[in-house]
Amino acid sequence: MAIAGQTTVHRAHALIAQWPGWLRQPAGKLLGITDALLALTLESTCLRGVVIPLSRAKTENENIGHWPVTLPSLTASSAPAETSAAISADQSALSSLTDAFSAASVTARINAVVLGLPTSMFLLRILRLPLLSSEEMESAVSLQMDKISPFPGDELAMGWEVLAEDDEHATVFASATPIRYLEMVGAALQQAGVRAFRLDVTLLAAWRALRNQGALAEGAGRQVVLFVHGDEWDILVLDEGLPVQARGIGRLLEEGDLTRELTLSIFQAEMEFGLRSLRDVLVISDQPPTEKQLEAIRAATSVNVHFVAPTPGNTAADGLGLRHVEGAKLDMTPPTWRARERMEAVRRRMLLGLGLAAGLWVILAGTLFLGGVVTRQLTDIQKNRERAFIAEYEHVRDTRERVYLIDQYEDRSHSLLESLRTIVTQQPEGIELSSLTYRRDAGCKLTGEAPDTAPIYTFKERLQTTPPFTACKLVGVAVVPGSQRQRFELDAQFGEKSP
Repeated sequence: MAIAGQTTVHRAHALIAQWPGWLRQPAGKLLGITDALLALTLESTCLRGVVIPLSRAKTENENIGHWPVTLPSLTASSAPAETSAAISADQSALSSLTDAFSAASVTARINAVVLGLPTSMFLLRILRLPLLSSEEMESAVSLQMDKISPFPGDELAMGWEVLAEDDEHATVFASATPIRYLEMVGAALQQAGVRAFRLDVTLLAAWRALRNQGALAEGAGRQVVLFVHGDEWDILVLDEGLPVQARGIGRLLEEGDLTRELTLSIFQAEMEFGLRSLRDVLVISDQPPTEKQLEAIRAATSVNVHFVAPTPGNTAADGLGLRHVEGAKLDMTPPTWRARERMEAVRRRMLLGLGLAAGLWVILAGTLFLGGVVTRQLTDIQKNRERAFIAEYEHVRDTRERVYLIDQYEDRSHSLLESLRTIVTQQPEGIELSSLTYRRDAGCKLTGEAPDTAPIYTFKERLQTTPPFTACKLVGVAVVPGSQRQRFELDAQFGEKSP
């Protein structure tokens, strides 16, 4: 394959990029073509690519162009019955995606990519949550997204990322999508021999590029940013540069769509994050907005509208590469893709091990060594099968934990008011309480005085047999100096709850 204007090494790179993925990876490492990252953003009509250098020898990003694609209709993909026209459209979309991914990989001479997907494929929410550990945050985000998901019965791929934290709360960007929405993208990547490091949301990448470009307003106030990707529009509402509302408008089908969607986005931001003065509106697009579009924006906001064109090195694809290099947490890659990738790695290792063992057998008559390699690979396959069963078990356990979490939220049996009600109703005559210390999920500590020890023991027996308490310990009894009264301390304990 001759390519004009390229050196012999570049021709070899381009040729290797067309080999199957399992053969391309070791050849690429041998030629040193893995010192860069290929960032791709998928839009409704095209695929855009940027190569992000990872070595110090080169510091400037390289825009490698764009390729036309045809995305399937998400509404059509959820139809219960498939027609011949729908099947033909899906095949055409799969073919165009495969060709685009293959062309980008060949041009960049890289077969591992970071892929940004359009907002139209996701349900996006900005959540305000308490400060939690990573595991607790994962459960909280999943619970919130399950509540608002319009995809009943679908298995969702979810991702989240903490955008900012204060002393009490975290601002979290959360996204979800049915895994079936990603199946065609995954099939195209697999057929093109391209491996996805991570699936990201293009809207976040565009926001990161805009920050790098220095186009966002500084200081207090609210700002609306409209991103135009091909023929689709996205809305991002920012407070002091931090997203508080993220929505995908999609294609503008009617004249009032832009005004209505913009008004709704601002209203939702006010409902969830409070009223703030709106400073201006930014339109991020390759081409300036039309006069009708400007009128539609002004009708919804009554503020200045500014047009900003992405500069070289600050496109959405560049922002995608920046996010990956900076270690962005949000990853929409379905677990099944990761499992398939691990299986493919095992297959590659198995083939490589078998070939190496066969060569050693021919040269050194290493029959025993060959048997050991085969046994190890078969063991890996069996372990992968076990991991599949473990994954199902983890799914069931996760469901049980979610149910337990919901029950905990709704169960008020161990609340302070319930505990206080029990203590007051069971308090014998003559007992005077001086202090009560409530410990969540543990119990209550009581101190007080009584004329003698009899009502103290009566109080103890009553508490340990009356819900929500299951046990009561008498910590100590002492005579009050200067009187015959008895000072006491009781530890009333709750029963244990388990999922």
